[in-house]
Amino acid sequence: MPGILNVSEAAAIGVHAMMIMVKDPSQPQRVPAMAKSLQVSAAHLQKVLQRLVHAGLVRSSRGPKGGYALARSSRDIRMGEVFAAIEGRPSLTACLLDKERCCMGACVLGDMLHSINEQVTRKLQTRLSDINNNNKEGGVR
Repeated sequence: MPGILNVSEAAAIGVHAMMIMVKDPSQPQRVPAMAKSLQVSAAHLQKVLQRLVHAGLVRSSRGPKGGYALARSSRDIRMGEVFAAIEGRPSLTACLLDKERCCMGACVLGDMLHSINEQVTRKLQTRLSDINNNNKEGGVR
């Protein structure tokens, strides 16, 4: 069964592409190599990278030594920025039915949704550099 929280393929590609760039910030990354490493379509990766460029998270350069690289330090880029560049700003609703007032009076899921929204918001504040450091230390919690 899939998880409750779903991340689009484009957002997953964006995050993983950013982490490839974090690992070697001095070397521009080329689309064919990244696509092969991520096992995704080069065309889809290219579209995702263009969104990241438009958001100011990634820069691109042309030519034989060109490719994609972080536009800022990985210490200055948060996960939420990557997701927002791909998906837009998240809507942290308190009602899964998207109603202003719950038909049950007090929302039966309100406390749980509020707690989940807070946790997700905190996780999206994680810096790319912190994710890279956690991966080096044996995994992300």
